[in-house]
Amino acid sequence: MLPLDCDKHVKAKLETRGVRSAEEALKKSELDVIELIDVSLGKASKALRQIAKGACPKPINAFQMKEKSAGQKGGNFIKTGVKTLDEALLGGVPVGTITEFVAPAGSGKTQMCLGLVAQTCAPKNFGGLDASVVFVDTEQTFSSNRLAEIAKKRFPEIYDKDYYKDGNNNDSVSNFGGMDKDAEMRLEKLLAEKVFVVTPQSLQELKVRIENLKPALTQSDAKLIVIDSVARLARAEGGIGAGSSSSESLVKRQNILSSIAAALKRHAEQLNVAVVVTNQVTTNTNINSNCYNSNDPAKANMVSRDSQVAAALGTKWAHCVNVRISMSGAIDGKADGKREMRVVKSPRTALSRFLYRITASGCASIDID
Repeated sequence: MLPLDCDKHVKAKLETRGVRSAEEALKKSELDVIELIDVSLGKASKALRQIAKGACPKPINAFQMKEKSAGQKGGNFIKTGVKTLDEALLGGVPVGTITEFVAPAGSGKTQMCLGLVAQTCAPKNFGGLDASVVFVDTEQTFSSNRLAEIAKKRFPEIYDKDYYKDGNNNDSVSNFGGMDKDAEMRLEKLLAEKVFVVTPQSLQELKVRIENLKPALTQSDAKLIVIDSVARLARAEGGIGAGSSSSESLVKRQNILSSIAAALKRHAEQLNVAVVVTNQVTTNTNINSNCYNSNDPAKANMVSRDSQVAAALGTKWAHCVNVRISMSGAIDGKADGKREMRVVKSPRTALSRFLYRITASGCASIDID
């Protein structure tokens, strides 16, 4: 939450009365402030103006944004492991934005997330960010064993003790300080100190945890927030997809989702972290498949041209994400077979499609013939 930026005497009085953030103060009128802390109209007006000015994001021009981006070179993206997707996104999942992977069950959403976790935690000289991760696990599918497997397969010289038994202790590895006994220790450190798992049980709890996440992100030097998935809690409480409850309940849930999205955007922009969320799908029988990618807002959440499958959570949520990538189940009927991935929304690349496969190292690209 943003601190109170005003006269220290007024600030002390407001905090004594329980108003400890700019958000709380700006919900009050001048008369509310006068009654609350017993000051004149002039002081109340001045205090609210100061607080509003302090809370308002400072505008920057396009050149400053370019310079800022250049100064962060190397830390602007997190590689997904799907080479063709990383190339299309000009490096990988961008930091400072919300990226959504939407797909039916069994398509590899969680595998993609675990791959991004391993990539974020890896040392910088191996293409990682050497940072920590906050993993919000609403699906109860987070697996430390699977994360360890992906990390060992992607970065054997860092985490796999067996790597050094095959005579791989070359100069580049030696410079890293790699030894078989140290590899296991680094893997334990990855699991114990780099990845923080949160398991909220309701949509309201998720909202509270996300809104109050900033101190934890700062203290742990986190560069990635993963929510797997947002839709699970919303659907569990009803009002999303089939079997919806009353319209009033649905509006309430949409407002909570909007608050969650706003908090995630704030963390992403202020702390320069990547936010990755997964979403489920629903069948939309009211939309003509020929209208895929239509400009009609009602069709903004369509993710499949052929099956009329749409992302859950509706159009309002669709406008909250910066990048949306859809994933499909196996297209050749095999558990380890080819799958399709589409970029359906991105300010960085044209709409495009790729083939991928789930492997021991997570999601990996397949060349299209």
